Amino acid sequence: MELQNTVKEALSALYHHPDDTVRASADRWLQDFQHTIDAWQVADNLLHDASSNMETLIFCSQTLRSKVQRDFEELPSEAFRPLRDSLYTLLKKLSKGPPKVRTQICIAVAALAVHVSVEDWGGGGIVSWLSNEMKAHPEYILSFLELLTVLPQEAFSHKIAARPERRRQFEKELTSSAEVALGLLTACLGFDELKEQGLGKKLNEWIRKILGKKLTNTTKKKINSSQEVKEWTMKEDPIMVGERGGRGGGEWVEKGEEEKEEEGKENGWRKERRRKEGERGGREGGEMDKKKREEEKRRKREVLEAFASWLRLSRGISATVLSSHPLVHAALSCLNSEQHLDAAVNVISELIHHTVSVSSGGLPAQMPLIHVLVPRVMSLKDQLRDSSKDEEDVKAIARLFADMGDSYVELIATGSDESMLIIQALLEVASHPEYDISSMTYNFWHILQDNLTRRDSYSSYGSEAEAERSRRLHVFCSPFEMLVSLVSFRVEYPHDYQDLSEEDHRDFKHTRYVMESVLLLAVSDILIDATAVLGGEPTLKILFMKLVQAVRNCSDGENCKWQPVEAALFCIQAIANSVSNQEAEILPQVMTLLPKLPPQPQLLQTVCSTIGAYSKWIDAAPVELSILPPVVDVLTRGMSASEDSAAAAALAFKYICEVLLLRNSHQNMPKELWSYYAYQPLIHYRNVNLPEIVADAIQRFWPVFKAIFDHNLDQQIFGSDPSCASYLRSLIEALFGHTTRLLKTIEEFTARPDIADDCYLLASRCIRYCPDLFVPSSIFPSLIDCSMIGITIQHRDACKSILTFLSDVFDLANCSAGEKYQSIINGVILPRGATLTRILIASLTGALPSSRLEEVTYVLLTLTRTYGDKVLLWAKKSISLIPPTAITEAECSSFLKALSDAASGSDGAALTDTLEELSDVCRRNRTVQDIVQRALRPLDLNFTAVS
Repeated sequence: MELQNTVKEALSALYHHPDDTVRASADRWLQDFQHTIDAWQVADNLLHDASSNMETLIFCSQTLRSKVQRDFEELPSEAFRPLRDSLYTLLKKLSKGPPKVRTQICIAVAALAVHVSVEDWGGGGIVSWLSNEMKAHPEYILSFLELLTVLPQEAFSHKIAARPERRRQFEKELTSSAEVALGLLTACLGFDELKEQGLGKKLNEWIRKILGKKLTNTTKKKINSSQEVKEWTMKEDPIMVGERGGRGGGEWVEKGEEEKEEEGKENGWRKERRRKEGERGGREGGEMDKKKREEEKRRKREVLEAFASWLRLSRGISATVLSSHPLVHAALSCLNSEQHLDAAVNVISELIHHTVSVSSGGLPAQMPLIHVLVPRVMSLKDQLRDSSKDEEDVKAIARLFADMGDSYVELIATGSDESMLIIQALLEVASHPEYDISSMTYNFWHILQDNLTRRDSYSSYGSEAEAERSRRLHVFCSPFEMLVSLVSFRVEYPHDYQDLSEEDHRDFKHTRYVMESVLLLAVSDILIDATAVLGGEPTLKILFMKLVQAVRNCSDGENCKWQPVEAALFCIQAIANSVSNQEAEILPQVMTLLPKLPPQPQLLQTVCSTIGAYSKWIDAAPVELSILPPVVDVLTRGMSASEDSAAAAALAFKYICEVLLLRNSHQNMPKELWSYYAYQPLIHYRNVNLPEIVADAIQRFWPVFKAIFDHNLDQQIFGSDPSCASYLRSLIEALFGHTTRLLKTIEEFTARPDIADDCYLLASRCIRYCPDLFVPSSIFPSLIDCSMIGITIQHRDACKSILTFLSDVFDLANCSAGEKYQSIINGVILPRGATLTRILIASLTGALPSSRLEEVTYVLLTLTRTYGDKVLLWAKKSISLIPPTAITEAECSSFLKALSDAASGSDGAALTDTLEELSDVCRRNRTVQDIVQRALRPLDLNFTAVS
């Protein structure tokens, strides 16, 4: 009780105390508490406590969920049943309680099901257990529905500390129970109708009736919930009510006038009272009806979400069954419902994916379901243009069209009349003004282009393959032409760009930079896809017409609309590699137009970039066109207009020089470029004593400098130059010797990750380019020792550099070119092999983040292929250090067998899969991970494993 009060006080401090220090302290205490064994009982008690507030309920539900997921092994085996019963009691209690809390309890129950066997749930598994509970307690249907939704989702969750084999078994158990689950969901669809007709007693019959029908592939009689409800309703005897109610309704007794008057007053008063009571009852009834309708909508939404979850898990249900399934038709009917649209879209999306899954049997087998889905989705096309529609609803509908396009691209690529209707719908999505919506189709256009242009797509046509390819490309020319026009405006600068403040300019430049890695590249890719179908020159012609139109609309006044011009040029620049260097119709007009464009900085930047992109065309252009002089003038203007335009101009000069200066002799260089370069020596030493000017110049010319540095291969040349050998050997030994003295402990690695990163990057280059100098050097053993210390550094780049260095060493020892170094490498590695293997296994099992798994696996693979049986012996000694509470004997054997197969030369994929499972097992919770790391002791280089 005292600990429960402490938890409440800590939560109160966390949420309400004004002092940040107190809140932080409370947060730390609560986090530590969640990892204790006492957290089980305290969280459970507080959840059952009626006085617990919302903050307590949320925290305790999250704690209990986390404990079941990660720390179930802490409990004795006999604790399962009391824990299950407690969670079930909470599930019923929270049926109409806080949804956040109920969800956590549902996840906890699902996690519990992953941990334990089918027999623990009564023989039929959790779904059968849930089916029985739904029959017995239909009043808790909301909780049961959420649990049905969560179960298939948790089948793939790696947050649950279950072994991979158990997780796979649980997935099979759920898959085998899919029919029962869908039967339960179908029954829930009829729940409201039954309740409405006063047939609550028949609910159990309804569920039993649904579950009694096997939803197998050979089922001929389909379930129709609404029809069965109708039949049951007709069997009920109607309540007959006469035209006149009450006793002696047909009689009229004559009375005196006064008596009639008194009776009239009394009747009037009674009528008024009945009227008021009726109004009040009507209001209360209306509120109750409204509440009931909301519950019904919520229940239907839960049914659809659960159905989507089970579809994700089970792909084996036949198309014939699904095409007439009540759940499918319920989802289709809900596509016009604002309240259920998201849930319905999730279901239809999963059904579309279901038809193209690996286990679907191919598109011909799925045609019954496809014929149901596609027409219904196509009927939503008009809603894409409905301005009154909520944007999120439009996005959901667009997602269906995108999924349909991605899934059925092979059918669409045939170019049939039906497929072209889908193409028109996808163009409608692509034309949507919101990028988030239009970009949903971009993947489809890429896949379609690949299918249309790849020649092996037509292998089944034999001698007619080329004719069929030409036919399809011709059919899809028009859609791709429309696509080019639709996407070109996406890259426009905002029209109020000039009115932005300096700070907003900086923010936009950053956003524009981010966009270039997403939106701009996406549009560029779409345009390149279009050139593959249309050809470079036809695509260029479409974009040039856009440019001409934009230039025509651009006046010289203050209101010059330069943004469309810049966007059209950006698109022209994007397809430069797809346009022939001999193009003679459009590009001469483009180049002639460039010097005449307004000197707006952003526009000038794109002009310079466009010139650079077409440098090879400029080189190949006929001399009589006189392209180069005006182009050089434009670039010269760009060098002084703005920082961005200067960078673009410098890069354009570089590209032009590569094709004109470097390819031709100096005598053939155009005089314009001679003038440019002749002028450069005069400015070499200007302003060198003014740091701000120098820094600005370096920043502007950095693209050129970087390109030069990137192409500078001197370090490779020196490595193989005998005249440099003695100098380079001395440099290597001095440099690495000093570095290894700085990195003697993992703490020193952590304090200097940049030095460690650079050190081992350089060491890898030495192995590749000058092994004759590096491997025999006295520093080589020291670098190996140093790398063993630093393998477990948490810094990503430094860790990768160390692991890459080690794999380079083993690759060199294992290749024919490295035979002359084998004796030296063996002399260094063999005495350290056992320790290195232990450290690598520790890194796999928790000493390094799981994101380093690929690099560590490759090092262990190259080590195994180099030293074979010796590595098996080292690995066996290391793995035997781990207690059986962490990994089983079978898991150890599987690991050693995978290593043995790798040593024999088998594919490394099997070893990768096994190591991933070993890593998963040893990281399944903090307790196990700590046990493994304490056993392997990766930071102790002097520790010797004893078998």
